[in-house]
Amino acid sequence: MSQSRVAASRGVRTGVPSGTALACADWQAFSGPGGRWVRSIERMESEAEARVTAAISRVTRGETFSDVSPAWVRFLQENMPVAAFAFNECGRLLQALSLRSPWGGLSDGLALQASMQHRQAQAIVLYIADMEQRLDTLPMPTARTRWRTDRSWLPTHHFLEQATTSPDWGEALVAINLCFEPLAGQLLRREFAMRLGPAHGDQVTGIVAETGQDEWALIRTWTAHLITFLVQDEEHGEENQALLQTWVARQLPAAEQAARALAGLVRDLDSHAAGSVARVVEDQRAFLGEVGLVAA
Repeated sequence: MSQSRVAASRGVRTGVPSGTALACADWQAFSGPGGRWVRSIERMESEAEARVTAAISRVTRGETFSDVSPAWVRFLQENMPVAAFAFNECGRLLQALSLRSPWGGLSDGLALQASMQHRQAQAIVLYIADMEQRLDTLPMPTARTRWRTDRSWLPTHHFLEQATTSPDWGEALVAINLCFEPLAGQLLRREFAMRLGPAHGDQVTGIVAETGQDEWALIRTWTAHLITFLVQDEEHGEENQALLQTWVARQLPAAEQAARALAGLVRDLDSHAAGSVARVVEDQRAFLGEVGLVAA
């Protein structure tokens, strides 16, 4: 057997450490998201930018946002800038993972997801700047302090910080894509911005979150493709599945804690906040089931 083939069987390329306990007979066989995905994302983002620009224009002309509840405005003032820190930290972590992964398809997918997370953070910051007349937003230094100290945000901050320090990029990816994003990410975008916003008269913030949701659908598909590739590997599939299951069991409790703490942000806005958590937990469990894993 050639030296390169031996390296591939151990999950590495010649001279390049894998950085993960996951193994694969041929990592190069994994195909990451290609140009079609990039073009799809670019189209989504362009269309979303047009929708957001039109929505904010209506607000600045005084056509909308006049009936938004004061409690919801306070929620946006206090938490939208902080959400930008959360998504930016996710992007920073994923970018680091892409550099730690030496295989093209995998590295490209991680880098693409990182760019999506950074885009979400940037979209929030730009939205805040555009809406400043209406929201009188908190300055970013204040938001940074809240990100690091507020009891509702602190579990999220700690979770992402811990994921950053993981010595195994495979476990860090499990922490983000199988645990954190399906729970905390879904709460922030779908349950808060897209469901609660309109209920409180806000027809704009949900539009900002829509593209993040479309991007999550792509990430979810790509992640399922990767997990399936690993657990169906002829030589290492069973070992990979056991390892992935171990990581899910280790990472999920902290991700759930982060989601439940975030739900506390809307306690005064939503009498059914527990229902929001239950929905994202149910969806996350279904996602795990699709790739042959369980929450236990």
